[in-house]
Amino acid sequence: YILANNILSFADGQNTLGKTECPCIDATEALSVLSNCVREDYETSPGILINRGVNEINCVPLSYGSFCQSHDLINDPSCFSGDSQNSTNVDLFKKQTDLIPEYCSKQWCYVDEKKCKESSELLYQSDSTVPSNLFHSYTTCGSGADSWLDFHTTKSVRNKVIQVTIPAIRFPMHYKTKDGKVDESLYSDDSVPFEGWIIDYLNTISDISNITKFT
Repeated sequence: YILANNILSFADGQNTLGKTECPCIDATEALSVLSNCVREDYETSPGILINRGVNEINCVPLSYGSFCQSHDLINDPSCFSGDSQNSTNVDLFKKQTDLIPEYCSKQWCYVDEKKCKESSELLYQSDSTVPSNLFHSYTTCGSGADSWLDFHTTKSVRNKVIQVTIPAIRFPMHYKTKDGKVDESLYSDDSVPFEGWIIDYLNTISDISNITKFT
């Protein structure tokens, strides 16, 4: 993708192998053992199916994650812009970078677990689509995982209907009031909304996750 290549050319690549105290590792051998797809890019080459998104699987190269790079930008379907293959105009390129999730441009790599745990860098265990003994870090590459965690945590419940059962009226967690006083007799009265900090919490989840509704 031209868009991806353009963004990568702007990315800070001063330290492609991470910090000394939490270095990137060459994960090629670990990934090659599980190679289960063929990439058709510049030349046909083996790859591995990964799911960095939510039910969005893609065939990535075996060098995936072995050095600091915006790996998601060129491998995660959530980061693919509709017209990215034809993005040669600088103005169009800048507009399209605003259309993709923030985490797409963040650099990360698989890291040496032992060294990183003895450092101040943050690391995360890989998911079930790659060897579970692999750990990755954003901070060793000078970026952060917050935007990745925010995007995919909320995406998993986006446009979903969540069913919640409130077992009873319990102040201050979940309750109903009449004339400013908690009234347990209103439990089954659907015309009176529930209040309380749990209700506020659920409403906040709904707001930030685009959940269709709670029932």
